[in-house]
Amino acid sequence: PMGPTKVIGRWNSIDKNIELDADMGVKEQYTTQVKGYISPVNKALDLHIKSYRTDIRFLNKYVSGIFKDLKGHTTGELRLFGPFKKLDFMGDEKIDMTTELLATGVRYNITNGQLKVHPGHFDFKDVTISDYLGQTGIVNGGLQHNHLKNLRYNFNVNANNLLVYDKEKNSDMPFYATIYGTGNISIDGGGGALQADVSITPTSQSKLVYIL
Repeated sequence: PMGPTKVIGRWNSIDKNIELDADMGVKEQYTTQVKGYISPVNKALDLHIKSYRTDIRFLNKYVSGIFKDLKGHTTGELRLFGPFKKLDFMGDEKIDMTTELLATGVRYNITNGQLKVHPGHFDFKDVTISDYLGQTGIVNGGLQHNHLKNLRYNFNVNANNLLVYDKEKNSDMPFYATIYGTGNISIDGGGGALQADVSITPTSQSKLVYIL
């Protein structure tokens, strides 16, 4: 939800564009400002979005194959541009969010995470994540996409007693585990595939059960 919305639209007869100036949200609580144009003739748009604590739950439909129940808010500036069928992004955002990484079953929190947005990829650099016990890790990496389709991800995590895997018994896996560890983890995936390179020292809280 973006909150109360005020939209001013003008037809530019010279460029044959619809010029937009929109304000959404509640002042001093959460706001989203959108300025730019939509071109019905060229079937394209160019919008500049300025956000302050903007709700990010709308992203769930795009990242549902990687993350689960993503929620939080973002502050920054973003440009959304390109043909309708090949939209892309550029900008800088600061995010506060919580989500579950489906590959590991672990829910993480991010506070004041810096996100650099470039055409085709979203980059995280030295972002601190924490598990439900408050134990932390530092993440570098990002998401790659083809106009928000065919999403792939690669994350490198430097963990400090972090919960790195937490899945219960199910029929698809020969084991189940809850693992806390210190060390380095690299995860690459997308399209239902996953590759992990793990070099950690498990803590005494960890447990692994292999089903014979």
